[in-house]
Amino acid sequence: MKRFISLFFIFIVSGNTSAAQERPSFDAKTSLPVEEIQVLETNGKIYFVSKNGRFVFQGQLTDSWHKKPLDTMDEIKYAASHIDLDVMGLPLDDLNTITISGGPERVVVFVDPLCAYCKSFIKEAKLRTDKYTFKIIVVPALGKQSNVLSKSLFCASDKSNALEMFMNNNLGSLPQKKSNCDTNNYDLTLTVAQLFGIRSVPFFIAPDGRYKPSAGAGFWGWVEGKE
Repeated sequence: MKRFISLFFIFIVSGNTSAAQERPSFDAKTSLPVEEIQVLETNGKIYFVSKNGRFVFQGQLTDSWHKKPLDTMDEIKYAASHIDLDVMGLPLDDLNTITISGGPERVVVFVDPLCAYCKSFIKEAKLRTDKYTFKIIVVPALGKQSNVLSKSLFCASDKSNALEMFMNNNLGSLPQKKSNCDTNNYDLTLTVAQLFGIRSVPFFIAPDGRYKPSAGAGFWGWVEGKE
């Protein structure tokens, strides 16, 4: 995890994947036993309090993903509920991504090769390409076999029928590159999924950056910002 954070930190700061090969150095570092931080505002001052109340922080909060200071409660609430991939500069097409081309609005979906519900969603998504383009990012959320299949997609020499192979549970049959497969961006895909806190799939990022796990009732209203 520490290696992932270091690599992702330097990627976000530098804005490119080549620099992500160098790990940043720190003068000192340690960890606090903090599961969750609550944000409280009183008398015009903002405090950050650990869930058990032991640690209280005050000072400048910076959103390193969105590359901006957070000075107000509205800014903090926005940061807590949005992931702005464009501001972050994530190279979505260099990740383990299958694109369903369509309309101008982008929906990002993290899926697993063994997730039946993910495939059901993709069938529905294909009916909405008049408005949306879907970036389907394949990650191994469901175990070792999922990792084998996900990496098979990443290292495929021909991905022209990748969506069909994914939907038919045939990613393992994709032809592989004859030379060694450079998996740096596959590792970056896993890092992104881990730091986004993706513990179940599908996981969605709406066109405006709001995110949520699973679809459920009213999903398309949520995508449009009506839920």
